[in-house]
Amino acid sequence: MAVGALDREETAFDLQNVPFDLPIAGADSLAVTGRATVSAGGTDAFLLLAYGTTLMPFAGRLFDGYPPAYDPPANEPPADEVGRSLAVLPKGILIAGRTTADFEGVGDPADLYLIGADGNGHTDCSEDWSPPHQQLDAEPIRVHPYAYPVLQEAGAIVYYRSRDTHHLVCER
Repeated sequence: MAVGALDREETAFDLQNVPFDLPIAGADSLAVTGRATVSAGGTDAFLLLAYGTTLMPFAGRLFDGYPPAYDPPANEPPADEVGRSLAVLPKGILIAGRTTADFEGVGDPADLYLIGADGNGHTDCSEDWSPPHQQLDAEPIRVHPYAYPVLQEAGAIVYYRSRDTHHLVCER
């Protein structure tokens, strides 16, 4: 499954199985968080939910760090909000990440960004999001793991002895 618009960038940072039913998603769905570029510039954190069997997205939310009543100064650049990890809880979804929005006007470059969404994935700063997606007709490829010799255990014996230094020296 390919998700995203041609003129925007979406990047996923965490994916979790939904272990129980929520109003927004049934058990065994997948919840994904990351960042998506937005038309106003900058990025918003996102929550995307997909069916676990087909990977087809069925619901999404964008989280803008600014509350609806906040009017950022004209010289303030667009903020970047990023969801880095998520936890699916019985009453909703928790996303942790980073924001460059300067809510307090103190000039700090970034802050911790915590999003506590309800069981429908909503907060006071969220909007519905339905990114374009396309089913890819690619055959799965079976991968056979192989331990390369460089990663295999070597049978070298290591001896320690002093060399006029207070540091131990390893020799073969």
